[in-house]
Amino acid sequence: MNPTRGASLVGIAAVLLATGAACDKKATAPAAVSDLVGMQAIPVEARAVAALDVRRLSESPVFARAANEFLLRNPELVKRIDRLMDDCHLAWDDVRSILLAGGDAPTPDEGRPLIMVASGDLVEADLATCVQTYLAADGGSLTATTMAGRTVYAAFNGKRTIWFGFGAAGTATAPATIIVSPSQAWMTLALGTGPRVRDSAELGPLLDQAQRRGGEGGPAMWVVGMMAGRFGDGLVKLIGSALQAPPRAVIAGLDVAEGIALHLDAVMATTSDAKALKSFGDAYLGEIAAWAQDKGMGTTVAKLAVEDHETT
Repeated sequence: MNPTRGASLVGIAAVLLATGAACDKKATAPAAVSDLVGMQAIPVEARAVAALDVRRLSESPVFARAANEFLLRNPELVKRIDRLMDDCHLAWDDVRSILLAGGDAPTPDEGRPLIMVASGDLVEADLATCVQTYLAADGGSLTATTMAGRTVYAAFNGKRTIWFGFGAAGTATAPATIIVSPSQAWMTLALGTGPRVRDSAELGPLLDQAQRRGGEGGPAMWVVGMMAGRFGDGLVKLIGSALQAPPRAVIAGLDVAEGIALHLDAVMATTSDAKALKSFGDAYLGEIAAWAQDKGMGTTVAKLAVEDHETT
């Protein structure tokens, strides 16, 4: 595989998402339903959300180099990706963006509580024949059902089932949207009419904060997640009595406009806890700086800083 072709890890995810295009039996055309795009396809049960701007990430030399190194260490994955890309005549830039969301509660069908939402220049009919052949060659199968008025596909590869369907068909002015989940229960939530993640009193406001960070257009990749109990409790134990409560949530962003800029925010319940965490971070930065000087990386570490600030 030509390393420059595998310009982005998120491109790999996009190719896998794009397999929602064929079926062993024809499904009855569903009644007209409203389009589901972006955050509209993520249910309020989500406890973490990640967003990736595929095209901006693929244009970053640093990110592309990291992706290429990953691909070169996984030759079998490269073969599978190459085969699917070649057979379906797909290009890496066909996908524009990817959203990933997850919950923290097991689902009734024992599938992982995850949702992937991809948007891009993808046409279901164009993918149908090649994807059906691809699955059949690997001993898998694809069946269709109707869920919330939409055709949803169940792809079985011999070990597990992946559910997917189109939230919106592409037009001349708007990309298509594909929704994917390893859980039928979460696929039902995504396609249903219940509250969305932006309606969440906890996560909703943090999504806006994440999108406002970084340079023009926001960060090329960001993650927002509520702090899991065991991690938060571990942080309190590590810092000691100065920290009364763990972070409520974490916000991370990656900006690739000029090299790589990473920022990480811990959302604290009180100002005193925020200052305690900052003091802890400052102390560790000093140790990191000393190590970096010894390794000749002082210039890079000098760009690191710990700040505390109010949020709204």
